[in-house]
Amino acid sequence: MKAVEYVLYFLMLGLFTFAPFDIALNLNILGFNFRMVGLFLLSFILVGGYVILRNFGKTVLVFPLWLVFLVGAVLINTVFVFNSILILRGVMYALWFWLFVLLVFVFLNLSRSLDVNIVLKLYILSFVIHALFGIVQQVGFYLFGINIFMAQPGRMNGFTYEPSYFVTYLSPVVILILLYSLFLDPKDLKRNLPYYLSVGIIASALFFSTSKLVLIVLVLVLLFIVLFFALIPFKGGIKSFVLQIGRNMVMVVVSFVVIFGITGFLIGTLPYYLYQGSQIDDRITLEKKISEISESREETSFGPRLEEFKKTMKVAIENPIVGTSLGGVAPHKAVRAGVSPRNNQDVKPFEGMCVYAELLAGLGIFGFLIMALFGLFLVYDCVRVSISLIRRDMLREYVVLFALISGLIIEMALLAFNQNILRFYLWNHVAVTGFFLEVYRFQISQNSVNVDS
Repeated sequence: MKAVEYVLYFLMLGLFTFAPFDIALNLNILGFNFRMVGLFLLSFILVGGYVILRNFGKTVLVFPLWLVFLVGAVLINTVFVFNSILILRGVMYALWFWLFVLLVFVFLNLSRSLDVNIVLKLYILSFVIHALFGIVQQVGFYLFGINIFMAQPGRMNGFTYEPSYFVTYLSPVVILILLYSLFLDPKDLKRNLPYYLSVGIIASALFFSTSKLVLIVLVLVLLFIVLFFALIPFKGGIKSFVLQIGRNMVMVVVSFVVIFGITGFLIGTLPYYLYQGSQIDDRITLEKKISEISESREETSFGPRLEEFKKTMKVAIENPIVGTSLGGVAPHKAVRAGVSPRNNQDVKPFEGMCVYAELLAGLGIFGFLIMALFGLFLVYDCVRVSISLIRRDMLREYVVLFALISGLIIEMALLAFNQNILRFYLWNHVAVTGFFLEVYRFQISQNSVNVDS
């Protein structure tokens, strides 16, 4: 392996791992949060760009139609910066958007240079790290009374702002790690064990997150799993197919039960043995926290989210053709509320809710439609390549691509309840999905050439 590839993998791991860091390793300048992950993003783009330039002429640059639509949407956002009220904020958001486009472009054009297995392992590892940290947060709080970066005491949020963001971050990897684990070679237990454990760790973190968004994730994952198996041709018969994945299913279930049981014992049962009588009455327990969340409407944030959604839509209605740019949504909401924003910090309380309402307000109707075409053509490309993979019996590749695009759809569904599409981990997932899409598209073309020859 060449030295530059080691550097790319290191930067990639940093990019994946630090992507959800909202409340740590950030530097606030003029009201803007400059995250540690930004350094990894810039470095990865520069080093990856160097590799692409070095190979220029040897390989054809990859620039699919869906990426063209994305560039078009980002251009529109950049033009509308003049309507953002706070120009500096509009410019900063536009720059971040362009950086994400470059990230996707670099990933696509490194599809001939990087090892797909290493990329997949690094991506999964980054989620496992955060899921483990979330579990440690819960154990530390309920067992020892230690608050480790908890935004809401008793509810894990990793390094994100709150539990709902934590679940949104983890959502796209659930179906990926689950399906991938089911289709491993069941004879190689030692090699497969990290994947089985990953399922248990991530699933346990989601269940103990106390966020009601987990219910949406669970329903969507089940629907996509049904669709996944509905598309697979059982050439060897259903019986042989079930036997093939049966052992993996058993190991996945065992892993989840063990990790879920240990976590539940540490945060739910053991505190009652250590703190008895009046001591346990004075403490926040998991049982009390779940009951509090279930009984409190405010805790679900549905009411406040709905109100913010309505306010964001009013901005969209007032700017139907020429949008405010993504950076201008909050300043326009602030002005409507009677606030005269002077800097970025003044408009933080007015961030838009629901990324689709934000996109409509920021990009206008035509920009929103172009952004929608980007998503539709990306999904279409993945579906088309997935069908080709099935026809060529490339089942492992089909598993990965289907899971990645399904995970993206799940994450975008959850973002209907949250704000800001300019999230590092969202665009990491878009870039990784595009990377595997191009890798498998190339493999299919090579197989076709070999068959024809």
